Amino acid sequence: MSNHEDTGREGPIMTESRKRADRAMGVLLALHLLLALALAPMRGTWVEALVFGGVLTGVSLLATRSLAGSLVSRLTVGVALMGYSALLIHQTGGMIEMHFHIFAALAFLLVYRDWRIPVAAAGTIAVHHLLFAALQNGGAHVYIFPAGAHHGFGMVLVHATFVVFETGVLVYLARMLAAEAREADDMCVVAGRIAAGDLDVEIHGGTVANAYREVVATVRELLHETQRLVQAVREGRLSERADATRFHGAFRELVAGVNDTVAAMEAATLDVRRERDGAADFVGRLRAALACWAAGDLTARVESAEDDYAPITGSLNETIAGLARAIFRIRDVSTTVASTSVQIRTASRTLASAAEETSRQTQTVGAASEQAGANVQTVAVAAEEMSGSIREISRQLQEALTVAQEATHRAEGTVRMMDELGASSEEIGDVVRVITSIAQQTNLLALNATIEAARAGEAGKGFAVVANEVKQLASQTAKATEEISGKIRGVQDSTGAAVGGIQEIDRIIRRINEISTSIAAAVEEQSAATGEIARNVNEAARGTDEVARSITGVGRAADDTAGGAAQSQAASDQLAGVARELEELVGAFRV
Repeated sequence: MSNHEDTGREGPIMTESRKRADRAMGVLLALHLLLALALAPMRGTWVEALVFGGVLTGVSLLATRSLAGSLVSRLTVGVALMGYSALLIHQTGGMIEMHFHIFAALAFLLVYRDWRIPVAAAGTIAVHHLLFAALQNGGAHVYIFPAGAHHGFGMVLVHATFVVFETGVLVYLARMLAAEAREADDMCVVAGRIAAGDLDVEIHGGTVANAYREVVATVRELLHETQRLVQAVREGRLSERADATRFHGAFRELVAGVNDTVAAMEAATLDVRRERDGAADFVGRLRAALACWAAGDLTARVESAEDDYAPITGSLNETIAGLARAIFRIRDVSTTVASTSVQIRTASRTLASAAEETSRQTQTVGAASEQAGANVQTVAVAAEEMSGSIREISRQLQEALTVAQEATHRAEGTVRMMDELGASSEEIGDVVRVITSIAQQTNLLALNATIEAARAGEAGKGFAVVANEVKQLASQTAKATEEISGKIRGVQDSTGAAVGGIQEIDRIIRRINEISTSIAAAVEEQSAATGEIARNVNEAARGTDEVARSITGVGRAADDTAGGAAQSQAASDQLAGVARELEELVGAFRV
């Protein structure tokens, strides 16, 4: 990167510096106007101070404000300072000491770091000295040397020599300062490109450039080490480290921080690998246990290990153990249900047999009651024909007595059978209550099995379906037993009614027996007792009708009992089927 030419474009640092210098020089020239006005009373130079000084200050302020940083404003300031040197020398009557202002003002111009400005100012003051020396020596009222000194051009040359010498030094310094400023501008550009990541920038210059070259070299080396380390990390060589000893200060801390980061990545990678291996081991152990559980072997357990999965392993094993216990209990319950269903089937068959026997007995009693009615009718006819058939009456009366006694025996047997039927109904009710209790327990066990299956998650879904089926079967069993209980209660009620009817039949038959006995005792008094016999016969007719109706009710009760027994037997068969299905389901598990 080459330096800017003096007449070429300027960098931002140089431009801003010259603008600030213009503002400062504008203020300095305004102060010069005050100085000129302060010196005006000394020799009455008010016009020169106001006119010449006002023009110099006004033009300079205009240039430094409107053309700040430009060559025109700098040249204007340089010429204006030399103009004030001439004005101050004139106002003091050519005082030699006032010539020092020329050298001071030339030095001020170094602030622009432009060698052309002191050269232009020196040329301006040289023209002033030559012109004013000639005018003063010619008698004009202008002063460059004290009045009466009569200095020739030799003194002018002496002054010019010092001005040229100082100007030469200022030109050298201005060029050197300008070069430094331009180098600073170049370094700003270099810094911007470095900040943008461009490390291939060419750097030319002196001390500052050398420093930047060292910075770029260090950054390149740092970048090289970092890229090498990044490549090692990409290739999985996490044990690789950058050489931090090759750097100093913040760069060393940066490299050390990168090394620490890679070390942390290495440690994290090792931790991840350990976690991955532990997870793989746990999944393997879990897969083996799941295979056994899927095959129905609930004695299998997930192998325990001292790792982060130990709590999960313990929970799974406890869940499976609880499930195995539930299966075992369900198996016991299914056995009990099967046994109970057999008992119910046996009791139902017994009840059906008893109902059939009751039906046959009621048919016999009905036939007997019909026969008794016919006999009573015969007695009634005989009573009307009492006068001609006393012997026939006696015979019919004896037959009626025999039938009544037989009916009494039948009624007593029927009462005993009804009592046995009531006792059987009570036993069936007890069995139904046992079935209800078993169904409730089965329902509760099915609910527990459902909960255990839900805890087991995916592994327990199949068993959850089984548990739900068991629960439904238990609910159906409970409903069936409730229906059986209703039927049994109906049988018990009907049995009680039948017992009452048969007892009434027994009472009537005994009454018939008493009447027949009275008739036998009063045969000799047939004439007087004919009317009484007729009344008794009519009463007997009504009794036989009632007996017939009672026997019909007993038959219907026996039929209902037979129907209830059939339903009970069907329910017991269904319960046995449920028990067999439940045994088959739980038999698939090994606990």
